[in-house]
Amino acid sequence: MATIIFIDIDGTVTDGSRREELVTEKGFVIGEYGSPNRKYPFGKHNFLMNFNHKDIFHLDSTLPYAKEFITILRNFNPKDCIVFWLTARDVIYHEAIRADLEDRGLWFDGMRLICKPHASYCKTIDYKINIIREIVTTARPAFCLYVENESRLREATVDLDLDIFVVENCKEAVESLNSNIIEGA
Repeated sequence: MATIIFIDIDGTVTDGSRREELVTEKGFVIGEYGSPNRKYPFGKHNFLMNFNHKDIFHLDSTLPYAKEFITILRNFNPKDCIVFWLTARDVIYHEAIRADLEDRGLWFDGMRLICKPHASYCKTIDYKINIIREIVTTARPAFCLYVENESRLREATVDLDLDIFVVENCKEAVESLNSNIIEGA
């Protein structure tokens, strides 16, 4: 396998700020995202099931460079490049997530969508890092890129020491592809 691409969704290709505001208004969360003092009055599971509910995906906006990045990936030979959407959104919304990506122009045939198991209480960092480790060590790609807005996930991926290029956003992903694959072709 020549190339593997992992792409996060929330905060990486879409802005979920409006969904965050909505669940905050409904009292499912108190405190800023990333704050150590953040609280979930009805439990974290209830927060996640409301924040990641399929009926509010449409509130997100598509972030800059997301479509450009996907357009570049669309032009790769599917035999030489596998693209994985890797999200902590619940698997019960798998089809709704795929449909939302398609509606945004961010989906093409051959992509794969990996969602967190339903009602999983494993930490997102453990879930995502284990998936990445398993796929990369099995496939041994010549080039691997992970696009992830969460710094702790980027750091944990680098710590795997599997020669994975890790970037924060789609602009950096476009630059990485241009410098590592397209210019080298």
